[in-house]
Amino acid sequence: MHISYKPLWHTLIERNMRKEDLRLAAGLTTNMIANMGKEGKHISMDTLARICETLDCGIMDVIELASDEPSTTGGNGNGKLKERITENGIDYILVGGYYIPDLKLPEENRPIGRYGRLHREYLKQEHPARYSSLILTGKLWTYLADLNEQAEERLDLIIEQMKAAEGVTEELKARNQLEWVGRMNNIRNRVEEIINSELIYI
Repeated sequence: MHISYKPLWHTLIERNMRKEDLRLAAGLTTNMIANMGKEGKHISMDTLARICETLDCGIMDVIELASDEPSTTGGNGNGKLKERITENGIDYILVGGYYIPDLKLPEENRPIGRYGRLHREYLKQEHPARYSSLILTGKLWTYLADLNEQAEERLDLIIEQMKAAEGVTEELKARNQLEWVGRMNNIRNRVEEIINSELIYI
């Protein structure tokens, strides 16, 4: 098995781009472009991430794992493809008859929380290249955990500021709990809109 860049050349054709256009846009060297023109030549994960970000595409639009054998069975003697292989320092797993990179997240014990999950779905749909880049570089989970903590801290801070500005006090809570709950819900809804526009959907 070897790495093939055929998906990349198809993607360039679809975008009406030349190899030189990609080289200039992604800041690649001529040697990198030349290596990608040779089946099996290895380029770094950082370079793959840069290409994905430049073309706004996923990793499967750039590389695939091709068989060295003419047979579609993989030529391993028993007619079956291996479940997992390593090629040029990259681990691949067999999914639906194709090998795809088996990308693992780094050790990160912090939860990504509600805001991290919202931002992850937003990245998948609206910024797939950035999402692929974060996965390829192993930074996605830490990035989402950091963002979630930042969002929660900002949420608490703005809520306290609005409570003080609008007179939503503990005294009001003791005097009229129903009004306090209504005003707090209103404040929280407004603050969440701010958080979404400043941190989540950008």
